Amino acid sequence: MAKINFQQFEMWDGIAHRQKTTVDAREGIADLIYRNTIGMRGHSLAHKVYESEGAIDYTEEEVRTLCGIVERLGTGPAIDGLHEQLNLNNKED
Repeated sequence: MAKINFQQFEMWDGIAHRQKTTVDAREGIADLIYRNTIGMRGHSLAHKVYESEGAIDYTEEEVRTLCGIVERLGTGPAIDGLHEQLNLNNKED
């Protein structure tokens, strides 16, 4: 289980990581999932993200799906923001 807060989602303003912005990323992340997964699990996860309030628990399977979608289709700031919330600070050199 992992807690993720998409309602108050911190993202870096640029590659230099000088300043963070806090945004409500629920709709954007939910839309990525909704448009790019097949089946009820993806559909349910999209609604779980969209309807979330604050930090909520996600299962290991949900985290794998979230990471897969965001890492494949999300922006750099969204990827870094998700990795920071999940403590996945392994940066490739």
